[in-house]
Amino acid sequence: GGGTLEWGVVEQNYCEGTPHLGNCNMTCLNRWEIPEGDAVATCNNGSWVNADQGCTPNRQSIGLMFTEYHGSYGTNHIGVEIWNPTCDTILANTHEFVVFNAGQTTEKVSYTLNKDIPPDGFFIIGWVPSRFTVTLDITMGTWYWNGDESMVLRRLSDNAILDRIGQVGHDPGSYWGSVGLNTGAGMKRNPDIVIGDTNSVSVFNIFSEWIAVGATDTTGYGAHDGIDTCTPL
Repeated sequence: GGGTLEWGVVEQNYCEGTPHLGNCNMTCLNRWEIPEGDAVATCNNGSWVNADQGCTPNRQSIGLMFTEYHGSYGTNHIGVEIWNPTCDTILANTHEFVVFNAGQTTEKVSYTLNKDIPPDGFFIIGWVPSRFTVTLDITMGTWYWNGDESMVLRRLSDNAILDRIGQVGHDPGSYWGSVGLNTGAGMKRNPDIVIGDTNSVSVFNIFSEWIAVGATDTTGYGAHDGIDTCTPL
């Protein structure tokens, strides 16, 4: 029902309160089931199904994530798009974008995300504003990247990594992945992905989560076709 009750998940993540799936900030993973009285809400491909009608499941994302990237230094098409897939506004100055040089584990540069990001909103960082059809939230000035760096999104309250591009501490050379996507190319996040990759030092399996786009095609910034799991079931 829609009242107050105890509920938890099979991984023993537990909370007490109104049965709203966002209360515990839990990510919807296929191994989790949430008992709700006599009913069970089951996670299926990132969305909660069979939820008790008294509950209001919302998008189960852990936070901000990358959804587009360009690293074409030769044409000045250098930028990254950050998307808020959650149902809550992400407040200004609570997260940062961090870049590491190829093969390095020491931060090269970081930028604090200095504006509120509403649900389904974006924060866009780029080098040359004229290469984009949207207004940049941060223009990088004299510093830029050329494709082989690694990047992470970090929440400042607990230093948690929410997403990454590349593999921190690894130099990919000219290509991401063994079959090769040029590091200077553009890429857009697969629309099925609504949860960031939090393991910044594991192998960057680019083709499981990203789709190649043209190295100079930045027309997709400011929009993303991600799954809308924010609407109550």
